[in-house]
Amino acid sequence: MRLRDLDAVVLLLFLCETHQLDPDVLEASPDSWRCKRFVDIMGGGRGGGGKEGKEVAAARAAVVALRSVEVIAGDGGGVECVICKEEMRQGRDVCEMPCKHLFHWKCILPWLSKTNTCPFCRFQLPTDDVFAEIQRLWEILLKSSDLHVA
Repeated sequence: MRLRDLDAVVLLLFLCETHQLDPDVLEASPDSWRCKRFVDIMGGGRGGGGKEGKEVAAARAAVVALRSVEVIAGDGGGVECVICKEEMRQGRDVCEMPCKHLFHWKCILPWLSKTNTCPFCRFQLPTDDVFAEIQRLWEILLKSSDLHVA
């Protein structure tokens, strides 16, 4: 079993236990979701959010796993990197994020060392910060449950 799968199982077990203690607590939006037990377990008033109000770096493993693609005509040719605003030249290798947005490697690496989001669409990569990762997984869980309800 992969560690990420184990983390997801632990998070789901935690959410199930929280729901049993207070069934209404999970009905609130993630921004207003607070549970005394969650705050106690996670250490003080950090409840659900990584470095509260601060950005967190993308996990090194997630950055290393990013694809390098060659810019070809019609694919990325003529598209500019939203970080540096320079055009991506045909025949050059660029970084492709999981959301399919392209960036120069020299631009995206410093970006991901500060934040775990795509500069274009705010897609979140995994992070090594435990609290931010719990928040990210929680938001994914809520989005997927909204899709199944609708």
